Amino acid sequence: MQALIHAIATVRVRIRTHGPLYANSELQTRYGLIDPILRALEWDIANPDEVQVEYLSKGGRADYVLLCHGKPLLVIEAKSLSGSLAGALNQGFGYCSSLGAAYLVCTDGDQWEFYETQSQQLLMQTKISSLNVCDAVLKLLCLWKPIVCTSPESIPQSGQQSIPPPAPGAIPLCNLPLALASGRTQHPSNIYFPPSYNPISVRSFRDILVQVVDYCDSLGKIPSGGIDKIVVQPGSPLKNPSRYSRVRSWFVLTHGSAKQMVDYAIRVLNACGIDPCTVFVL
Repeated sequence: MQALIHAIATVRVRIRTHGPLYANSELQTRYGLIDPILRALEWDIANPDEVQVEYLSKGGRADYVLLCHGKPLLVIEAKSLSGSLAGALNQGFGYCSSLGAAYLVCTDGDQWEFYETQSQQLLMQTKISSLNVCDAVLKLLCLWKPIVCTSPESIPQSGQQSIPPPAPGAIPLCNLPLALASGRTQHPSNIYFPPSYNPISVRSFRDILVQVVDYCDSLGKIPSGGIDKIVVQPGSPLKNPSRYSRVRSWFVLTHGSAKQMVDYAIRVLNACGIDPCTVFVL
């Protein structure tokens, strides 16, 4: 997370300071604005097993292809700063179709647009220079390698995934924000925690957060001071008490959208030292 915050801040400064330079050169944009973001999202751009540039396909050469388990997963079409991204869409979707890549990203280093190939649906868009750093981080996290590489399209057919799902159709919690953004998931019915994977019934995304807090507290992993403003100690001053629910000995922020509930649950797991990719939702 810290690396992404730093990369976004760096890119914002470069855009303000050297905007005309990047506007006149796609190559300079790639080196100075796009590559730092990809590295911060844990894509090793120097490793051909993960990232290949000028990737040859039937329709031409894709600017970047991100691979998972040796298969093209995501195509990135780059433009110079402030260049027209609309012109990259048809070309990018053509590359995706030719390579079998599930996702397309079009970017000029400042504006980022993330599409699903099959439906050509826009999943996320952000403009780094016009958002505060935290908002830009939240948007770009859907391109974080651990999330993208646990999407259903990235799982090898041979079943090589290191953590098998406990039930058909179960989604790792770390990938649930992407599934929500793409509309690929409905109301949850069960949540599974390692190592037993016994299903726990849930009726809403709020219930997912509640069960995550309950699980972490049962293991004694919640820090004594709570977790940010999500999990707080009884007696702590609350600005909006009605937005909190009692879970065991804690007050938990259960007011928000489905995405916020999932984001909170992931933050709780990370704070407790539990990999969100080992927790599944059906």
